[in-house]
Amino acid sequence: MIKKCLAFALLVLVPPPVAAGELAPPNAIASVTVFVEGAQVVRRVSVVLPAGSTTVVIGDLPADIEADSLEIDGSADQPLAITSVETRVSRDGSPR
Repeated sequence: MIKKCLAFALLVLVPPPVAAGELAPPNAIASVTVFVEGAQVVRRVSVVLPAGSTTVVIGDLPADIEADSLEIDGSADQPLAITSVETRVSRDGSPR
């Protein structure tokens, strides 16, 4: 199975909230690198985060994504801490 790695850069866009304290910004594939043993897919997500804790929900991921292969990073002009990464399955069965 192709291993998929995702990197997310947090930049500047205000998306509509999914639920209280959650943002679901649009995401786009920025690059794909294919290796003999798998592939790396980089998605870029731009979002303006309010002060405090916020959950950023990344949707439209492949149904067969390997949760252990997710890599998240971010950059900001203020201190930023990514405290956890989790996977969820939406009501239609696709990962979020």
